[in-house]
Amino acid sequence: MLSGAIDNLSFAYKIAVLVILNIFLIVCSQISIPLNPVPMTLQTLGIFLIASIAGPKYGTFVVISYILEGIAGLPVFANYKGGIQVLLGPTGGYLLGFIFATFLIGSLLKNQSILPNKNLFIRIFFILLLGNIVIYFFGILQLSLFVGIENSIKLGILPFIIGDLAKISLASLIIEKIKTKWENIG
Repeated sequence: MLSGAIDNLSFAYKIAVLVILNIFLIVCSQISIPLNPVPMTLQTLGIFLIASIAGPKYGTFVVISYILEGIAGLPVFANYKGGIQVLLGPTGGYLLGFIFATFLIGSLLKNQSILPNKNLFIRIFFILLLGNIVIYFFGILQLSLFVGIENSIKLGILPFIIGDLAKISLASLIIEKIKTKWENIG
């Protein structure tokens, strides 16, 4: 699978790929529609692709690096925000969910027995959907501290379902195509 490919790169190439993936996540974070209190971004699309390319170990490293950059005050989070207050605020749970989702998605995609070529798109789709549910779980958990559980579902999940299904579909298609091409090369 794709996510194992980074393991075979030299140290310098690994660093280059990880830096590019980090920048990719920052860019995905800035492509947003400001909603209150949770903006709609391309971050989850970034998470899906990072997990598939870098795998559980390196993908999680990229996401943790991104979060640490934001905590340090760099404007890497959605709408060019940074600082510990973002992680402690209403949207911080989604950021933490990115870590767990990346590890889960990367681990499941790396497992060859889960991804035989038959119905590959559907299998990838459900793996990414599971990762998205993990992000929702952590996001709602923290958001509910600010607006209550009922409002956290209304504000933190419902407006995003259609967009997230579109991002999951797009990422599944991209990952399927790349995996198929990668196997034909190898």
